Amino acid sequence: MGANPARALLGGLLALAALPVWADDACLTWPEANVRAETLREEGRDAEVESHPCPRTFHVVRVDLDDPDDRAAAMARLQEYDIDTEQVGTRGLWVGAFDTADDAEGRLLEMFELGYRNVVVTETETDVVRYRVVVTEPEEDEDDPDTFVFGEEDDADDAAEEDDDPLRWVTWRLDDLRLTTGYLPRSAQPVETYHDGTLSASVRWQPPGPWEYRAGARLDAQAQTSRRSSEDVGTAWATPDYTENWVRYRADWGRVTAGTQVVPWGTMDLQPPGDRLSVQDLTRGPLNPVDDARRASPSLRLERYGDVDIDVVLTPMFRPAELPRSGTLWHPVDERRGRLLGVPDDPAVRALVREGSFDHEPRGRDQDPVGGIRLSRSGRALDWGLTVQSTRSSAPYYALSDNALEALQAELPDSEDAAVAAAAAADGDTFEARHPRSVIAGGDLALDAGGVTWRLEGVWSSAEPATRADDFSYVTRRGVEWAAGAEFFPGDRDLRVSLELTGEHLLNAGNVIDPTRTYQLGGEVEQPWDRERWHTRMRFNLGLDRSDLYLNPELAWSARDDSEVVLGAHYFRGADDTLGGYFEDHYMVTLGWRLTL
Repeated sequence: MGANPARALLGGLLALAALPVWADDACLTWPEANVRAETLREEGRDAEVESHPCPRTFHVVRVDLDDPDDRAAAMARLQEYDIDTEQVGTRGLWVGAFDTADDAEGRLLEMFELGYRNVVVTETETDVVRYRVVVTEPEEDEDDPDTFVFGEEDDADDAAEEDDDPLRWVTWRLDDLRLTTGYLPRSAQPVETYHDGTLSASVRWQPPGPWEYRAGARLDAQAQTSRRSSEDVGTAWATPDYTENWVRYRADWGRVTAGTQVVPWGTMDLQPPGDRLSVQDLTRGPLNPVDDARRASPSLRLERYGDVDIDVVLTPMFRPAELPRSGTLWHPVDERRGRLLGVPDDPAVRALVREGSFDHEPRGRDQDPVGGIRLSRSGRALDWGLTVQSTRSSAPYYALSDNALEALQAELPDSEDAAVAAAAAADGDTFEARHPRSVIAGGDLALDAGGVTWRLEGVWSSAEPATRADDFSYVTRRGVEWAAGAEFFPGDRDLRVSLELTGEHLLNAGNVIDPTRTYQLGGEVEQPWDRERWHTRMRFNLGLDRSDLYLNPELAWSARDDSEVVLGAHYFRGADDTLGGYFEDHYMVTLGWRLTL
């Protein structure tokens, strides 16, 4: 970059007036200031180093312990992992203060891996002692034509421009690198192996001042191979996508973010009912935990901090869930078997799915804007939140198109087989993806008591999709979804257990083919050992009102903090209208590697 003329002019006027001037960087460390002063002295200028306070924003990571008596033991344990601590309050520990939000998030995740769950990140602005270089120019005779020559400032301006290099505030990060290979040993599916990988990276620019910028992208790839003497279902594909790309304004009162972003609302760890603005990532089916199963969408977000925090989100263009390629292992439509995820195995439905065609893209009003508002408050022991949303479920619900429904109903009085054939042969696609608009109202609570974090969350919905059993017409019904959970650390507090009981209800559903009431118990159990080098984990989901089972045991080995190798399995079983029943022949053993920097 060239010299700034206005800046050179200002420097010249100050020099002519023989006033002391500061070097370009006014908040230098002691070594930086001395190097800068020495450079100026070599140029023949009178430079001195002096200290002064500089405002600086830190991202502080704090852990709140359940029992104040555990603080000494926690400090000793964290010292073993080279984590410096400082006591704060009656039961809190500061475990790091960082210049960037990304570094603070890294420490937060590190604390989660060590088993500490009550971890928060706050922004704190304070004055720190820094140094500046003061330059005093000698007075010159006004009649001397050599008193000041603008052209001689070029070298100084070039050095100043180098010191102000904007790249010094840029952070590049590899967010995720994951490779997984899986083998289906006893599957009735024609697929024998499944492989997937994800690469995501981002760059963040945090210059001094209230503005912050982020750009990110990801690449997902999947492949599957066929069994011998079976139909050919082998395929491979890759899909690029954006992650979070935004510009953010920060202030003492809150922040405003515009761009593509992920907005996870709700308090439950496993299946938050109030998380309706998130875009689901269904490319790996149920293999992803909820934190890895969200995609970014274009949004405008206003967060206001206070006694009660206010979070307002507007998404001007609805984005549906990210689906795997049609006809592959984890797609919610199985045209080979004639099955729809969440729908009972009915002969008529089976024939329609096998013989018909599908439109997976939202149409018309299903692309309208969505948004919501959330009020929340975090206390020492009790957190609560309230939310109202006007949104759509990102996961598609497949309903018969108008043409197919008319053809089906015209033939139903005479013959069901003829009706199914007529619907499949009707003009256009047989099934269309529906994302009905729904008003969501609900709330959540989180309470620390007795060494356990208790969570409760529930929402009421004005429109949940369903299909009538008598004529296969598409309808919507009011619904309620709730969840109650507990997270605790029994024994030596290295073992983490998280349990969640959920219920879903269609109100006044009538005669529909969809389940009108569902109860499930899900959870995660994790045990680190050998100084956190090994982890044994178990994710599970169990249907309580009908047969539905998903098990995901894992053994993970970490050679370093940001990398792990995972050996796992995914087991499904259940009634035909459940997730376990739909994926019952997808039992798979997996080996994966993951790197996060």
